[in-house]
Amino acid sequence: MIGGLRLGLRPDRSLPGWAERLLWLFHGFVEPGIQPADVNMTLSLLTRTGNKNAHVELLEEAERLLSQRFSRSARDADCKRQMYSRFEDLSRYWPSKSLVDVVSRFVEDGPGSGIFLPLDGGCLALNFEGGHAQLLVDPEACANAMQTVVSACILACAVSLPLVSGVLLHGAGVVRNDRAFLFLGPSGAGKSTVAWLSKSDSTILSDDAVVLTAEDHRYRLHASPFTQTENEMATPQRIGTNDLAAVLFLNQGHDVRLESVNRAQALIRIFNSHVHFLGFLPRDRLRQTFELCLGLCRSVPAYELTFAKNSEFWDCLEELPLP
Repeated sequence: MIGGLRLGLRPDRSLPGWAERLLWLFHGFVEPGIQPADVNMTLSLLTRTGNKNAHVELLEEAERLLSQRFSRSARDADCKRQMYSRFEDLSRYWPSKSLVDVVSRFVEDGPGSGIFLPLDGGCLALNFEGGHAQLLVDPEACANAMQTVVSACILACAVSLPLVSGVLLHGAGVVRNDRAFLFLGPSGAGKSTVAWLSKSDSTILSDDAVVLTAEDHRYRLHASPFTQTENEMATPQRIGTNDLAAVLFLNQGHDVRLESVNRAQALIRIFNSHVHFLGFLPRDRLRQTFELCLGLCRSVPAYELTFAKNSEFWDCLEELPLP
């Protein structure tokens, strides 16, 4: 259970340790007794060694998605042939050739849509309407097969969260005195640094990916199992959800400064730069995500926060009024 989203994982048992490592990653997010009908998205993890027909099944799924994509227009015939040619190349070179250099992304707008996406040492077929995905991983062609699995889990969550009025944001979430703060910024801006400086007297929801949900004009921040750093922050203490008090765009400096950001600028920055896998959302979920971000910026104040590498910035944040 991640921010109200139920993600079902089915690991291939042929690769020792996968199930255990996934349980460690999702420790505290596991909800026992859930029936398949209650799951929003099911992600099946397959390996070349465990299922010799897995790549065939995956390519068949990709072909089905392509058929849906190109069934409406004859003028797309040339593009369709080119895409099929790429999938044939995948089949021919799998698994000896890494898929990281293969550019075969498929995104469709509307019902029955899906994605076929190469990842490092693997490829993912995801169907929006059916709520299922298959990830094929070749451990021999991938330096870090588990990271490929995590990337697929993040993508599955990102494209499914709009179903439960949620969005997966590239940011750090910290709860302090029962108020949640969302820290946003590009890589290197200081999200993990802020989380590390806050861990002694705050609850860290994540330092890299947090879930934002909306209900009755209330915006809540939820923990996720996805974190950038492997330290004591990656523990069950991150499980939680709290009302959002402020959005902070991070800058590193030599002193602490807090400046208000207007709603329009906050919306542009959040929607364009901080939504995980925004480009993969089908049109209806893209609209839902935009409306969620719009409501967020109307209801929750946003600030530009410049901070030094110490916890003194909390003196400013604790003085902020409730939204």
